[in-house]
Amino acid sequence: MFLNLLSLTPQKWQKIIESFKNMNKIIIFIGLIFLTAFFSCKSDFELNAEWKDITQIYGILNQSDSAHYLKICKVFLGDQSAYVMAAEADSVNYAQAEVYLQEYKNNVQTNNKFYFDTTTEIPKLPGTFSTQKNILYKSKAVLDPTAKYKLHVYLPGKHVTAETGLVNDFYIMKPTNSEYQQISFESSEIPYRTEWKSAVNGKIYEMTINFHYLEVEPASPNALIKEDSILWVLPSMLATSVLGGETMRQEIGTDNFYRFIASELQANPNVKRVAKKTTLDFILTVGGEDLNTYIEVSKPSDGLVQDKPTFTNVENGIGIFSCRYSKSIKGKQLTIKSIDSLSTGVFTKHLGFFSYSKTAEYWSLHP
Repeated sequence: MFLNLLSLTPQKWQKIIESFKNMNKIIIFIGLIFLTAFFSCKSDFELNAEWKDITQIYGILNQSDSAHYLKICKVFLGDQSAYVMAAEADSVNYAQAEVYLQEYKNNVQTNNKFYFDTTTEIPKLPGTFSTQKNILYKSKAVLDPTAKYKLHVYLPGKHVTAETGLVNDFYIMKPTNSEYQQISFESSEIPYRTEWKSAVNGKIYEMTINFHYLEVEPASPNALIKEDSILWVLPSMLATSVLGGETMRQEIGTDNFYRFIASELQANPNVKRVAKKTTLDFILTVGGEDLNTYIEVSKPSDGLVQDKPTFTNVENGIGIFSCRYSKSIKGKQLTIKSIDSLSTGVFTKHLGFFSYSKTAEYWSLHP
């Protein structure tokens, strides 16, 4: 995802941050602060001041990824219109850069050094900024979750650095992977509770539920129209520390579950719906402490004072370089009463879901 820097308001930035948190494979931060906001705190700023190269770096490491991407570019200032300069690739991209990760274990430098090469394999979305050379930096490094990594970026006359640890693996206690444990959304008074142990280097936690269903012909239920799913992103939670091992829980209200489904699906007399046997996936995504700080600082202000502090962990530049990790419990089945609630419950009865008896019959014919 690539952004129009000049139109990046705090409100749009917050939406972008939320969308980045929900991406499951490759997270690339390209959120760049437009010049007016960047210099607004300087009362003596001159419009035609001498040009200065300000390096911006955005990247999130995840040891589960097969490839790691960075966006390295620059804030620019000149005599021409910002829209004219933005359309020129050379105004944003560096002509040359040496980029690598240096690994450290127990604060001791190891022999592992991972270089990044430029790539244009991910196209930029249309907008103000040049699409001629959407340059990213890519590495297929195999990362050690117990190590720390320092990013080195050597540019003409400049050395920019940033460092991060990695979010370690962690344990999800509920739901489990057991095929015998079903998920119950039966009573408005009893929420479903998820539970996990916090991860080392993990600060912000976000649970996403993927609800899988089928649409079939009403007159011929064996005729599949489509298989689909909808994603429900729950409110994020914070661990008290990044040391790991903290028991964390999140309750999911029964009514909220059915309200969400009702908000995402439309009544359609031309289809019947069937909850898949492997109805629910639970995906827990964890972000590092610096990433959480960046998200918090970038949230829109609720008060009259709009001046907000800025945050970066990039030395000799701006941006964010942090970590994330995701873990999933997939293919969980709903209880009998929960499936019947999809069919006859107050929130979803108009959506055409099969009752449990018809659902079980469909499952038996389509294992």
